[in-house]
Amino acid sequence: MSPGVLSDASSVVELDTGAIRGRRRRGTRQWRGIPYAAAPAGDLR
Repeated sequence: MSPGVLSDASSVVELDTGAIRGRRRRGTRQWRGIPYAAAPAGDLR
């Protein structure tokens, strides 16, 4: 994943795999529900 470009007005990060929309809340930017990797289960443990 390459570094994203943050649009200050809309809190959108553009990545190689698509755009992710965040939100501003209590003075911070938040992006929720971003899948990072598969759970370490079975042979992955």
